[in-house]
Amino acid sequence: MSARDKYDTQLEGRVMSVKTALIAIVIAASVAGGCDKRTGAKARERSVEAEGIDGKSSEIYGVKHKVIIYEPQTEEPAKTTAQEQQRFTYHSSSSPDAIVGGLHHQRIRLTADKPELVNLPDFNQKYPLFFKWASPMAQNGFLFVAIDRTSESTLHDLLYIDSNGDGSLEDETARRANRKSTRHVYFGPVQVRLKGEEGPIPRTLHFTLYDDDPHTLFVYSSGWYLGTITANGAKKQCMLIDYNANGTFNDKSLDPLESDRIRIGAGDNKKTLCVGNYIEIYDKLYKLEVASDGTSVKLAVANDVEFGRIRLPETITEFTAGGENGLFAGRPYNGIVELPLGKYRVDRWNSERKDDSGSCWKLEASGSSQNSIFEVNEMEEIELDFGETIISSLNFDMRSGTYYFRHSMKGQLGESIVVTRNGARPPAPRLRIRNADGTYDQSYDFKYG
Repeated sequence: MSARDKYDTQLEGRVMSVKTALIAIVIAASVAGGCDKRTGAKARERSVEAEGIDGKSSEIYGVKHKVIIYEPQTEEPAKTTAQEQQRFTYHSSSSPDAIVGGLHHQRIRLTADKPELVNLPDFNQKYPLFFKWASPMAQNGFLFVAIDRTSESTLHDLLYIDSNGDGSLEDETARRANRKSTRHVYFGPVQVRLKGEEGPIPRTLHFTLYDDDPHTLFVYSSGWYLGTITANGAKKQCMLIDYNANGTFNDKSLDPLESDRIRIGAGDNKKTLCVGNYIEIYDKLYKLEVASDGTSVKLAVANDVEFGRIRLPETITEFTAGGENGLFAGRPYNGIVELPLGKYRVDRWNSERKDDSGSCWKLEASGSSQNSIFEVNEMEEIELDFGETIISSLNFDMRSGTYYFRHSMKGQLGESIVVTRNGARPPAPRLRIRNADGTYDQSYDFKYG
């Protein structure tokens, strides 16, 4: 559940229809107020400020970011075929979130057990920490990483990574942490070399260490590929994002956290989708092929795709589903949507209705669980059951003698629900606590968090 879908305080949980939920909220609201020798790629760097990656300074929040661009050394442009192959260049930044947006990560539990048959450097401490960064593009499917510290009295602030993929850490130089807090240590960007489809390629990573028991490391990708695609005779900017931080750019999955991303367009017109077998551009379906190393994209008009029918609840006005075929969004026609055959997970849905005064109330649902997985086939029409009703729940805990409450609303599939009225969030509800004899009777304000 995202932060905006939570309250600082919560109400007593109950299951209710949309109509009941909206009435309850209205009532409650009324109460409240050069050439890289190791990678073999030509590298150049520049500062990006007035003109962002997509031509808009707002994409990088008006802050200068040094962007490293790696251009493969090719003697002549790649030839195109009927399925047009379009080349991309690799970019990295010390602040990738400001350019790419939110990224997922690999979460790794560290161990003090030394890896066998691996040459190690001379560590400062007796028991350094170790882990393997998993990547299908590494020679053995992973790179060894070790974390040391400057002295026994400091946090773990030194990082070794097998940056050249030779299976040894002995020839590596320690990377010092660039920032520390009470329990967290931050490293990066750190560059490594992996084996691409046409030779060595660079990758840049960021690491965040939770330096307490249990020691946990979060690995993020710091780079992306950028290029131009041609679809339906028009050129569009395209960005490839290594969303799950494993070094490849063509991961397709039923789990959205394990699927890489492809972004089409720039500025206010950009659209970010999960990488899949297909992609919709200008309302036309294309077969999509992304090189595992991210260096190229191929598009071909999908003329031979078999579709199946899905029947949605009549109150659903917008629907999005994703899987290995990609991410598809649209409005149902007479309650029916059609998707290419395959397995999907409900990603988002909206439901709208008007009250007696003409105000438009809207439920916006996002995220779901294993319960939302369904399969489209050519044999039968699939009927999905979600939408109304929604579940209003209350959780509370006590810390240091103080009670903390949190209120949330979820759908039947475990999805988070946001309610809007005429396009805006209504005032947050209030919490009233009263004991049996009335000697304690207090009301508290919720706050969107």
